[in-house]
Amino acid sequence: MFKSIPPERFAQFHREFQGDTWDVCERCGGMCEINKIGSLMPGEAEYIAASLRTPVLEFRNRYLDGIETPHGVVDVLKLKPGCPFLNPDFRCTIKDVKVVLCDAYPVVFEVVKNKVHFSLDEWCPIVRFVPELAEIFEKKAIPAIQNIDAPVAWYRAVEMFDGLCVDYNKLFKKRAGRLDYAILSLHQIRECVANDAPPPALRDSSPLVNIN
Repeated sequence: MFKSIPPERFAQFHREFQGDTWDVCERCGGMCEINKIGSLMPGEAEYIAASLRTPVLEFRNRYLDGIETPHGVVDVLKLKPGCPFLNPDFRCTIKDVKVVLCDAYPVVFEVVKNKVHFSLDEWCPIVRFVPELAEIFEKKAIPAIQNIDAPVAWYRAVEMFDGLCVDYNKLFKKRAGRLDYAILSLHQIRECVANDAPPPALRDSSPLVNIN
């Protein structure tokens, strides 16, 4: 079990950074939401649930699942098609308390010699097509995440599946009809890897705009 992060650190992150992706997400079709797994830091479920004035157990059952790793179980957004917090315009409906790794994406990480190193994911069109926006994430999101000081063991656990693109329809079948909080193994996750998920492109080349 991972050491829980104090809620004030999550509050501080959201004061320091809010991921403004302009209209890039709409133009790429929200492919990270379709193919990637959204992981919550230790204590983040409790923080978001409290902010939404929802009992933690109800919040977990409605919105989360778990992935079992050798380091512990990681809370993740519900392993079924469609993010439970995304509206049809690809905007987050809980923006003020958005899941940290979702808010900061395309920031990604790797653990080397017990140290967490952050970078930007080339799979995301922000990095490939909008360098001025990518620079904002690099300069503001990375320091904000570092200030949360999440346990290295948690990063090691998430690193075991964070880079995968998955088929959520296959994952949903592995739930065997369960709609509450379900725990899947790494083996089950890897069985649902989507090998046909190329880096997404933008749907048109007209000037991007800040729509926040």
